[in-house]
Amino acid sequence: MGFLNVLESRAKQYAENLNATYLPVGAKSEGAEIAIANAACQVENIHGPFDQVWSAAASATLSKGLQRGFKTAQIVAVQVGMETKDTGRARVVPIESKLEKKELREAPFPSCPYYDRKAWFAYESEFRKMGSHPAKVLFWNVMS
Repeated sequence: MGFLNVLESRAKQYAENLNATYLPVGAKSEGAEIAIANAACQVENIHGPFDQVWSAAASATLSKGLQRGFKTAQIVAVQVGMETKDTGRARVVPIESKLEKKELREAPFPSCPYYDRKAWFAYESEFRKMGSHPAKVLFWNVMS
């Protein structure tokens, strides 16, 4: 209880101590969305267009940035830890897992067991049920 409030309080204090700018949890800002969109455009310029782009979602900042950068891909936001609001054109996949609960299974890449790893297993589960993957899928991993 209060996990997010404690995290935000400590982050604000840390930024204050460094005389730095504090961004709210989820980096809810226009600048963050633009930076994500620019990174997405670079990925698409190198690898070509994707059919789907999957990511974990809490604040939806990442999802909205990916939507700006990947113009034609279906964006899939795996709702991790809180209700994801204002997700734009993204398809939301809700999962039953609290943010503070660790995912013990290992993903095939370095990932945060409290966030991205949960989204990975939602992705795997969906395509296991369907029996196939879309032609070209990108899983956007935020952190390890």
